[in-house]
Amino acid sequence: MGDHTEAVQIDFDPEKISYRQIADMIWRSHDPRRQSPSRQYRYAVWYANSEQQSILEETREQAADALGIDTGKIQTDIEPLGEFTYAEDYHQKYILRRQIHFIKALLACFPDARAFCDSTIASRLNGWFGNGTREGAAAYREEVAEYGLPSAVEQDILRVIV
Repeated sequence: MGDHTEAVQIDFDPEKISYRQIADMIWRSHDPRRQSPSRQYRYAVWYANSEQQSILEETREQAADALGIDTGKIQTDIEPLGEFTYAEDYHQKYILRRQIHFIKALLACFPDARAFCDSTIASRLNGWFGNGTREGAAAYREEVAEYGLPSAVEQDILRVIV
């Protein structure tokens, strides 16, 4: 498979969510005491600057305290951000791509596959389809006008989310 680690890159608006909030979610979303099964599937988080590094180290300590363990027992690596390589298109937005009845129409709204994968709507829809809830459908209704999708695509999506 090569010498890589499968990861997610998060772009965020600090006016809406702080890096600290994201770091807190990262520590809560997995068991940081577990040893990584392999380099490809290891537990790691990367920072882009010294401020982010400090936040990750602080929140790692808080996670250890919450688990009642020494920080040294945390197995999740904290490392400087290096090169991020996108996975092949067919790996991107996997759950959303399985919505075959409208994915072609949705893809046609973007100039290329990368623009689709990087779009907010693709990320939101991928999450909603993966964890569909009434709240997700309500959020979609509130946000859909922002995305500039053709109304037929908007309606198809709404039918599937609800």
